[in-house]
Amino acid sequence: MRLLYPIYTTSTLTTFTSEEWRAILEVSTTLHHNGYRKLALRHLDGTGTLTDTELVKLGRRAYVPQWVLAGYRALVKRRAPLSKEEYYDIGVKTAGTLMNIRRILARESPHLGTHGDFDAFLGSEIRKRFGSQLAALEAASSQFRAASEDVEDEEEEEEEDRHPTPGTTAIAMDTSTGMEMKTDSPVKASSKQEAKEISELEEEIRRLRRELEDRIGELERRKIKAGASDAPVV
Repeated sequence: MRLLYPIYTTSTLTTFTSEEWRAILEVSTTLHHNGYRKLALRHLDGTGTLTDTELVKLGRRAYVPQWVLAGYRALVKRRAPLSKEEYYDIGVKTAGTLMNIRRILARESPHLGTHGDFDAFLGSEIRKRFGSQLAALEAASSQFRAASEDVEDEEEEEEEDRHPTPGTTAIAMDTSTGMEMKTDSPVKASSKQEAKEISELEEEIRRLRRELEDRIGELERRKIKAGASDAPVV
């Protein structure tokens, strides 16, 4: 909710926790709110706040293939075995496949000369076994990028309409003669169309608010439950 109703101090974005940004990313991905999605990705990407299994889980849900791939690589390369919780988090089948890749790497590593060869071999093994999954995630991610670019193009066109380049003219129709005529300002959208667009935007914002309220409420309940479980037994 603080994303929709920010408190304007020196910054409105740095007050969100990593967990809140994760919730924003999931909700905005579900509702195809690309602006909020890009914002959440920017705040989470490369921060080191996501664990290896969180990279896999959140990357799958939010269609971020580079996170999933990074999580797989990290889980294979680390020395510690996967815990029972991690097996359940990423899926038993996925965990088993990663452990199989780890065994292959242990067997082949003496034959891999440089660190670059090792990473290339690891990447090829992951792609070989998770190729279809990663391809699906990459396709979905591309759709989000394309949609975001379309929105940006539309915003640029709207800005150009509001502030036309000097020396350019717009074409309008003279309703009395049925002939085209040049004007110094772009053709304005009808008030009916504007009202419809505003109504659709307001409804979209209301949906996002409800989703964020539900998600943040769930996070609060988890925090309360976690605090209760950590309390000492009297």
